[in-house]
Amino acid sequence: MKKDFSYGVIPLRKMHGLLECYLVKNRNGQYWGFPKGHAEGEENPRDAAERELLEETGLEIINWLSEDSFEEIYIFGFEGKLIEKKVFYFLAEVSKAAVIQQEEILDGSWVSVNQVEKLLTYEASKQVFRQAKVHFSNNSFSNQR
Repeated sequence: MKKDFSYGVIPLRKMHGLLECYLVKNRNGQYWGFPKGHAEGEENPRDAAERELLEETGLEIINWLSEDSFEEIYIFGFEGKLIEKKVFYFLAEVSKAAVIQQEEILDGSWVSVNQVEKLLTYEASKQVFRQAKVHFSNNSFSNQR
C-alpha cells in the first residue's frame, strides 16, 4: 500500500471572548476539514503546514500552541490503488483575516470550537480535533484575553 503524508494547521482565534477554529471545504472531495497539504522540497513538517495555511486561507501564524502534532490516519482509494494517508496537524493561534484560495478551496468558515465536530466531514478529523481540544482547553490560550 502506498503511503502519503500531509501537514496542516488547526487554526484558532479568540474573537469577542469566544474561541473559534477555521475550517475549509475542499474543492476535491467537497469535505470540511482543516487546511493541509504536501511538503515541498526539503520543507520540514511545521514549515509545510504554515505555508499551506497561508496559501489556502491567507491566515498567518501568530503563535504555535503546541510543540506536538496531532496525527490523522485514514485509507482511501485513488486510481484503483489504496493509499494510507497520514496528516500531521499543528495547533496555532492565527491572524483574523481569511481569504480562501479558490483553486483548491470551495469555502471557509470560522466556527465556535463547540461546533467544529458537527461541521467536520470525517470521523478521523473529529478524533484529531478532540485530541487537540484537550490540549488547548488546558492551554493558557483558551483563558487569554
